[in-house]
This record gives sequence, structure tokens and C-alpha cells, in this order.
Amino acid sequence: MSEAFGKQSGGHTWSMKYEYHGETEENVAGCNVDACHAGAISTFDDLTAVQTTVSTLLDQIYLNLDAAGVVQDSAGLLWNTGTYSGVLASSMLNYQMMREDRSHGLHNPRYIRAVLTNTAEATTPAPVASR
Repeated sequence: MSEAFGKQSGGHTWSMKYEYHGETEENVAGCNVDACHAGAISTFDDLTAVQTTVSTLLDQIYLNLDAAGVVQDSAGLLWNTGTYSGVLASSMLNYQMMREDRSHGLHNPRYIRAVLTNTAEATTPAPVASR
């Protein structure tokens, strides 16, 4: 968690930006730690490519799981009952975990991209579900 800037951003405010003298200031200090982006982020716009990649991978995995007969609803939150291979079962869990994180890769970009890339590869072509 980044240091709080008064009551405007960071800390337990959960706010990542604030207005200051008519300009929007972004609190990227928490992003620029060695374990994450190591000073590479100066604005949240720098992360757009990460979010686009993650969204594309999530879409691909959803389509692969849908083609395998696993998906029950269009939101991808419900799954058809049945017995699934280890690949499909773990892929469903990976999809839900990364989708429900809702950061689209911002919380841990390297890890999320790696998990989703591996999941997309494992489900392409979509394995057939056994019920």
C-alpha cells in the first residue's frame, strides 16, 4: 500500500488520484516498488497495454471454455455441472480468479499475464468436456 497523501489518496483511502490546484494528480508511488514496476510508472496511462493484454487473454480463455461446453452463462460466472479434466477445471478457476481480481493485470502484471497466457495455451484448441 502506498503512503497516504493526507486524506486525498493512498493509504486506506483506496483513492489513487486526487485533484490538486485544478489538475489531477496520480498516486503511483505504490506501483514503483522493486517487486512491481521499479520506477517505470509515471502515470496510470503507462499501464493501458497491460490491461489490454489481460482483457484479450480473458476473452480468449472465455471463448475456449465456452467452446468446450463448460460455460453456463454469458457472464462466465456459472459453469455447467459435470466432470472436467484437470486442464479445464484449473482453467475455469484461473479465469474466475483473474477476472474477479478486476484490476486487469495491475495488481501483479507479470504473474497475471503468465497465468493467463498459460491458460489460453492449455485451452487452445478447447479440450472436450466429459459429462
